Amino acid sequence: MLLIWQSDNYTYSNVPSADYNDMSILNTTSMTWSTLPISANAPRPSFDYTATLLPNGIIVYIGGYKSTQPGSVNLYETVNINEIQTFNTINYSWSTKNASAQNGEIIIYGGSMWNDSTIPAAPYIAKLVTSSWMWSIPNLSQINAPQLCYHSAALYGDYVIIAFGLNPSLSSKSNSTLSNNLYILDIKNYSWVTSFNTNQSTSNQTPPPNKSTTNQTPSSDNHLNNGLFIGIGVAAGIVLLGVFSVVGFLLYKRKKQNQFIPTPGTTDRI
Repeated sequence: MLLIWQSDNYTYSNVPSADYNDMSILNTTSMTWSTLPISANAPRPSFDYTATLLPNGIIVYIGGYKSTQPGSVNLYETVNINEIQTFNTINYSWSTKNASAQNGEIIIYGGSMWNDSTIPAAPYIAKLVTSSWMWSIPNLSQINAPQLCYHSAALYGDYVIIAFGLNPSLSSKSNSTLSNNLYILDIKNYSWVTSFNTNQSTSNQTPPPNKSTTNQTPSSDNHLNNGLFIGIGVAAGIVLLGVFSVVGFLLYKRKKQNQFIPTPGTTDRI
């Protein structure tokens, strides 16, 4: 299932933009779209935000721009980074979290303030602990990547891989420098690296509980099955030995009776 919060249809021309406040769902099994009804506490239409799905099914929306007057033309204001919108994908409800500056963690890198020009966000890296909704600013190493915006960022083990985007400047947005580079941030010590060991990166990850349980169950079942087969084999051997003993005794007794030869003076079989 894929959820998309539709917010703004915007062009750089003088064509009025259109605001949308729909939560659309793509069923990846049937490849069909559907739209959820918006609850009364839904946030105003927004765009240019970050969206992060937490393990508990909560989508966290941070930053961006929000419409000041829905339906109007290009009337937006920046969203306070401490006003965090969350969407519950289980019961389809919105809520607002107030973060304070001070494990599930969200790391935000880069961004910009755009008021007819592209100004780098400050600070350009921040970490949000979602268990306490507390912000902190990590200390980066001296060798830093550019303060990018409109880039992609993916977490792989203990590394954040940052790719592409714009290199913001104080000039107009059209003059911002495009980036075609990749940067790797080691979040264990917040230093920039040029390579990493993929085996070491993935070995630190904790496997899901159901995965470890699945791996252990067949092993215990195999031990039980082996013990069961051994027990059945021993019991069957004892039973067969007893049967053979009884049959052998009966055959021996019959053979002895058939060998009786009458002699004068004998009336009974021995």
